Amino acid sequence: MPPRQIFAAEISKKFIQDIGQIYCSPEPGVLKLLKAALDRETDPTARDMLTAILANAELGAEQQIPVCQDTGTVVVYAELGQNALIVGPPLAE
Repeated sequence: MPPRQIFAAEISKKFIQDIGQIYCSPEPGVLKLLKAALDRETDPTARDMLTAILANAELGAEQQIPVCQDTGTVVVYAELGQNALIVGPPLAE
């Protein structure tokens, strides 16, 4: 059986779409935990920070702009299987 061809451009396009979605719309479970933390929090500074994070998340989802609290680095692990061939530049590029 010939290898299944996967185009590098399609992988890049899908990756960019998914990362954009992640950055603009936090997981509902995370938002629930942040709201619960805000309900419990008594320190005014911490309450201000939690309120800002939640407002930023709401704005990000509404306007499809990145939620700014995450300053991490994206690491991607890709599994292609045994019978796959990437057509185009290497994924690292």
